[in-house]
Amino acid sequence: MSLKLNFDICQSTSCKWFSFKETTGIYDAGSNPGGWGTPNPELIDASNANLAIILPGSTTPVSVDISAYFPSNDNTFSINITNTDLGLDSADALPGGIYQITYNVTIDTSIYSKTKYVIISCEYDCKIEQLIHKLVIKECCLECEDEDLDKIIYLKTLLCVAKSAADCGNLTRAQEAIDTIDDLMTGLKKCKC
Repeated sequence: MSLKLNFDICQSTSCKWFSFKETTGIYDAGSNPGGWGTPNPELIDASNANLAIILPGSTTPVSVDISAYFPSNDNTFSINITNTDLGLDSADALPGGIYQITYNVTIDTSIYSKTKYVIISCEYDCKIEQLIHKLVIKECCLECEDEDLDKIIYLKTLLCVAKSAADCGNLTRAQEAIDTIDDLMTGLKKCKC
């Protein structure tokens, strides 16, 4: 078996960054045959590591050099990829939607890669919370309108569908769910998370 890179992404509650953590791990013939170490490449053999990130609505990747920190066999270590790393203003929230994130490691003349599709949803989460807050203030939740509650439940369900579809690689379904969420949230104020 050859090296199989892996990683996790976790969005922040501030909406201004997400963390990147490599989870490739150390080679073990039984439990992790794609990990770092003999017979696969060694960590010390890596000469470069970067992330190529395509933001929602874009087709051009933003390259983030992470060679100072990765590759790593420490599954607990992570770094933050900020809005400014992605070419956004420091005051901007990360746009909600599907992110294509590719982790690339160069070893000798070979490039090892792993691509994941991730939903960054904090902007959507914030808008759903606005709807809940508006409902609580309007109705004091004593006699909530079924229609309002149904919309909130539907939005939360669509967000789960989008995340699950992206995790499974069904980008068409994930984008359909995101588009429906965007349509239903038209007119809501932009969140300043």
